Amino acid sequence: MIVEDSPDTLLLLSTIFRREGATVTTAASAGEALESAVTKRPNIIVSDIGMPEVDGYELLEQLRLLPGLADVPAIAISGYASEEDREHALAVGYLALVPKPVDIDVLFTLIQDLKAPAIQG
Repeated sequence: MIVEDSPDTLLLLSTIFRREGATVTTAASAGEALESAVTKRPNIIVSDIGMPEVDGYELLEQLRLLPGLADVPAIAISGYASEEDREHALAVGYLALVPKPVDIDVLFTLIQDLKAPAIQG
């Protein structure tokens, strides 16, 4: 699942993931992500942090409360990637924080290191 409020970034990431053979669920807001996760459990969550209304930190906390989502690996992406931002992301349960613009190779390496079934190939 990719959660990103920027339509261009969401399209770019989802296109690249699909080219790599992933089945991708997208959400343009935390609300969409929560609705989607109820019906289809993601194998991995890649979420923007800086979203309006509900940010990526709160989103992950809410996702963790849903049945079966407590242990789904999650990676944060953000235009703000200071050490404090990284520590905050790790504290709420993200496994890593990837700065924007997203380096796709770094993101895919992280996902492969998690041995997540979302990316194969």
